[in-house]
Amino acid sequence: MAEPVSRDGAALDSGEKLHVTVVLCIAPRQTQEWTIQLQRGATVVDALHHSGALAAWASTSTAEPQVGIWG
Repeated sequence: MAEPVSRDGAALDSGEKLHVTVVLCIAPRQTQEWTIQLQRGATVVDALHHSGALAAWASTSTAEPQVGIWG
């Protein structure tokens, strides 16, 4: 597997953590928010699992969640 690189092509320290905020909208104007740290290379699914957002969604809805990324 290749080493992760930043947008400018510089090698990233594999020990660096990503600071991620996961926001779940459970109803109009009703949100839940988690701030978590993940290892570089983590995926959106990793963030959803680690934060507890998937479990929170499953307790409020039977619909498939929609995911968006900002920033």
